[in-house]
Amino acid sequence: MRSVRELLADEHARAVLRDELGPIVDWPLPEEAMGMSLLQIATVTAGLVPHDALHRIAARL
Repeated sequence: MRSVRELLADEHARAVLRDELGPIVDWPLPEEAMGMSLLQIATVTAGLVPHDALHRIAARL
């Protein structure tokens, strides 16, 4: 599972995240969050990353 840092560094993955999550993709994240997976972020930030968006992101990546 790729970290948020890795996803954001990949142009295609970043575009998918932006399509599915909107402008929150460009918000600054704490360093510890950058090393987490998107699933881990979704788990600790209730409601920030909707469950259905995770499924769409996974299908597109």
